[in-house]
Amino acid sequence: MAFSGEEDISLLAAVSEGSETAFKTLLHRYHSQVYCFVSDLGGTPEDAEEIVQDVFMKLWTNRSQLRQVQHFSAYLFTMARNQAYSAFRKSVRAALLFRQWEERQLASPAPTADTDQYQLLDAVIDRLPQRQREIYLLHRHERLRYAEIAERLHIGRETVKSHLSAAVRFIKTQLGSGALLLLFFFRH
Repeated sequence: MAFSGEEDISLLAAVSEGSETAFKTLLHRYHSQVYCFVSDLGGTPEDAEEIVQDVFMKLWTNRSQLRQVQHFSAYLFTMARNQAYSAFRKSVRAALLFRQWEERQLASPAPTADTDQYQLLDAVIDRLPQRQREIYLLHRHERLRYAEIAERLHIGRETVKSHLSAAVRFIKTQLGSGALLLLFFFRH
């Protein structure tokens, strides 16, 4: 379904001015189509849903630009494709980092280094503010997605994302250059 006609132009204009009702109409009109599109690109259903949520969040965040969009359907599906490819690239990068870390660990003769790293990581996590620590552990230990954490803690998905980003920044700062591999390993 593509946008055309005066009604659709006014819908985009209303969204660009901040109308949540118009945005919900847009969301209902395109959600399933974007989900199917992203699902066809690959990944799990959960990954597809998270990508779709990110696409619509970006759409809302950048709503002021909608007035300039001539072909909304093309614009939306391009956003979805780019978001999906970005998520896939991150996943591949993370798998590569883990493989490299694993190879170094197999070559390393000192098994106590892992224990020391985990103790250091635990000590840094303990210094996080309560809410950040709670969200970080739910995401990393229990492997909950943002939406699941938000539902469990009765907070918004963006709040979860914000707390998790702050926690990871703090941990990276505290651990220094080796933090990325340790954080990735700790997640999986």
